[in-house]
Parts: sequence; structure tokens; C-alpha cells
Amino acid sequence: MIRYELETPMRTELARRRNLDPLTSRLLIAIDEESDILSMLSEYIYRSRVELKQLLAQTIICYDSVKKVRHILDDAGIRYWFDCDLIPSMRKPHNVVIGCRNQNDVLFILSMVKAEALAFYSVPIIEGQPQINEAIVACSTDGYQEHNFLRYQEEVGSFIFYQATHSSVEFLGCRDVILQYFRAVCL
Repeated sequence: MIRYELETPMRTELARRRNLDPLTSRLLIAIDEESDILSMLSEYIYRSRVELKQLLAQTIICYDSVKKVRHILDDAGIRYWFDCDLIPSMRKPHNVVIGCRNQNDVLFILSMVKAEALAFYSVPIIEGQPQINEAIVACSTDGYQEHNFLRYQEEVGSFIFYQATHSSVEFLGCRDVILQYFRAVCL
């Protein structure tokens, strides 16, 4: 069974508990079936992408070693950037930003990259290069704190969060964007 929870805006007590702006809207898609959950979640995430923009996945507290992440993504032919490559003041990598070309890339990332959470969002492409904001990349260095990401929702529209311990994805952002996702993804 697939469960949708749409809150525009999200419940006040939930927003307060998570340190989010009370006007933040939320769409939760939870799957309670024994079927291929990751495949279904990857479809929802990929269908939410913005045309002419690059869908990115960003680890939040990556559990895998740099060597393992590099090996996994190189073998799959998936483009990636370590946070230390994007933030000049960082000396060693902690997290990775991964480009998603299609639904198969999203599924691969959900199933192979081990992290506390993954944040998905879309960025503009200029001259074939995704315009990755180092301030958004820096959000994951402090752990899983959604409110840090949501400071940039006007720039990217919304964020989609996935945790391996849950069978769900959560879209957080402004009301209009979340309603647009709901219509595009759920109806």
C-alpha cells in the first residue's frame, strides 16, 4: 500500500519539533508493501526532477569510505563530486554530491550508497555543468538537519529526503512547489 501525506503547511508541532519554518509544506510518500520499495521510491524521486536542471543526490553523514564510494560510482559511470572538491576550506571529504541522469541512477544510489540520509534537489545546468552551490553542500557537514537545507529552497525549489531506515521519501519546500510535485508525482 502507498500512503500519501500532504500538508500545506505542515503541522505546527511537527515544524517546531524539527526546527522548520511553520510555512514549510510537506509531502510524504510511504510504501508499506513487501514489493520493490527502492524501485518505487526511485521512480517518485526521478519524476519530481525539474526539466533542464540536473537532479543531484547528496549524502548526509556518508558511512562508506571515500575509496568505496569512488569505486562504486566509477564502476557505474555516475558523475560525482566530493564536498572537499566543492568547498575550498575543506581538507578531506566527508560527503559526496552525485549527479542523477535517470531513474536507474537514482535506484543505484538508493541501494548502493550508504549514508544517514540522502537529500535530492535540482540545480541549473550552464554550459553542460551543474551549478552546485557550495553552501548547500556544506549543509550536510553538520549532520541530518533539514532546516539547514531549507534555507536554500528558493534557489532549488524543494528538497527530497530519504533515510534507509524508512520506506518513504519526504518532499519539503514551499507550498506551490510541493503542490506541483503532488500533482505531477501522485495523481
